[in-house]
Amino acid sequence: MKNVLALAIMLLCCLPAWGQQELTSGSTDEYVYFVAVDATDLHTRETGLLAAGFTVYYSINGGAATAMTTPTVTLLDDTNMPGEYKLLVDEAGITTLGATKDQANVIFSISHASIDRTTISAVVKRPKITAGQTVTAANGAANADAKYVNAVATTSVTAVNANLGTTQPVNFTSTGASAVVKADTTTWNGTAVASPHTAGYPVVTIKDGTGTGEIDTSSGTLTATVSVTGDLLTWLQKIFNNLL
Repeated sequence: MKNVLALAIMLLCCLPAWGQQELTSGSTDEYVYFVAVDATDLHTRETGLLAAGFTVYYSINGGAATAMTTPTVTLLDDTNMPGEYKLLVDEAGITTLGATKDQANVIFSISHASIDRTTISAVVKRPKITAGQTVTAANGAANADAKYVNAVATTSVTAVNANLGTTQPVNFTSTGASAVVKADTTTWNGTAVASPHTAGYPVVTIKDGTGTGEIDTSSGTLTATVSVTGDLLTWLQKIFNNLL
């Protein structure tokens, strides 16, 4: 009984002290770590093992056991970390999550002619933000750039009006398709608009000239050509004839 208890204690001492190992979904450059112990005495740490001798199977989210094509196993440090190895998780199938999952468990079964079969587990997690990126937050609010608004890309937006998000109102005369924006004109072509003589009526400068759309005021009086025809012309002729 004492021998069995001593063996159990020895085996526990050989177990790695790492916590839950994690992998990023879609990654192919991350590692998981394990301890390799002698296949005979089950406690002596094996050193100097070459990657070519390892066979690794994995299963993600309860799926079928799948062999890694070319497992890359590296000894960490024979002197300072004897028997401790890292396995490169470089096959995309190991870290691929389903569209509806944010994480899944994956288990590795690692074997070698010189060691006792080692089983390690890890959890594959989908990052909530892009790996390597940060979110700046202040006063409980995060700074962010919107890529879409109501599923419409914002790539065409190059500048945002300073009034956006302020309490400055935009007035409309109505709602829906019949809405018209109310506005007061304060400048015209860079020049301040003159105060009206009568409220609601703008001060208008007449375009002087003799062309179409112009009024001739060159002499200080309104010059106009009056065309008289029809009954008015007949009536005026009778008055003129009576004066003769």
